[in-house]
Amino acid sequence: MSSPSTGRFSRAARAAFAEIVARADPGGNVDLASEIAARPELADELRALHARWSRVEGWLEGVAADESALD
Repeated sequence: MSSPSTGRFSRAARAAFAEIVARADPGGNVDLASEIAARPELADELRALHARWSRVEGWLEGVAADESALD
């Protein structure tokens, strides 16, 4: 396993996270706890990937809000 704190994730973790994201419903909801429980060997990396995903999603929402102020 790669160290999530270094920003480098294993290929297996990246692939698993991509699958999880692809299965999310239209609102972006997914049972992350169940997904992680199904892959205990990748748990730390999946949690770290999700944290980063959430942070980026927040930034993107901020950009969209700023863009609407320009109209």
